[in-house]
Amino acid sequence: MATLVAVAVGSVGACRPLPIQEVDLTNTTWALASMDGERLTVPTPPAVTFHDLNNVTVASACETFSAGLALETDSDALEFAEPISRRTHPCDADAKAQDASLVEAILDTETWKVVDHQSIELAGSHVLLLERT
Repeated sequence: MATLVAVAVGSVGACRPLPIQEVDLTNTTWALASMDGERLTVPTPPAVTFHDLNNVTVASACETFSAGLALETDSDALEFAEPISRRTHPCDADAKAQDASLVEAILDTETWKVVDHQSIELAGSHVLLLERT
């Protein structure tokens, strides 16, 4: 079984890259904590569970779905595929609209980086900070 390990790198002068942070994403869950620098105030923020090298589950207040994942451990590229299976949960109209915008921001991810062992950042149409749960 392969282990998904993400390494953020820094550089020392013109020398080779120096690993400064390592996070094993396999079988971990990360909850959305902020969007564009603003802390979320929703009761149930969306969370992303990385199952392996190719699959994630996104769970939010109004839905849960599985999706494919294209993650580069030697660059900053990360993309979510279209959801494979979707289960909806009862939500009122306001919660559903807010939930949909947060989930869409996750699905719009183009790049990512390790902030520290407890935080990762996803960037696309928005900059998202996710914290390990």
